[in-house]
Amino acid sequence: DYRAKKLVVNEAEARWVRWLFDRFVQTRSTTVVIRELAENGVTTKSWTTKNGSDIKGKSWDRGAVYKALANRTYLGQVDYK
Repeated sequence: DYRAKKLVVNEAEARWVRWLFDRFVQTRSTTVVIRELAENGVTTKSWTTKNGSDIKGKSWDRGAVYKALANRTYLGQVDYK
């Protein structure tokens, strides 16, 4: 999460992100990961736009899993400025 001009770990979401990485390494299958996320009721991130509209999380799909796995912030590579 982004708060007061800093990145802050959202522990509830971080738990699932760590799980996603670990599970993908174990199974090498996006299909298994997607199925298990759905079984646990885990959706993509919900958020609020600058104008106050709420965007609900969606069911995970292959693109969302690969996007998370390639997310540079999750990999510890944060761009400066």
